[in-house]
Amino acid sequence: MISWRQLLRTIPLSRTTIEIKIKQGSFPRPYPLTTLKVGFFLDEIVEWQHQLVGREANRPR
Repeated sequence: MISWRQLLRTIPLSRTTIEIKIKQGSFPRPYPLTTLKVGFFLDEIVEWQHQLVGREANRPR
């Protein structure tokens, strides 16, 4: 799992944008680790990135 801090170093989006995408269902949701801390499964983040690359590759130019 990765933390918000690690996620924000990896993904070139702001925390606000990621939170909006989570609410829209277009970004992997965080999972609670403790009452005050959440984490993201790295494999879900990598899969999300691969889906973006796949969509971009299929886009007409």
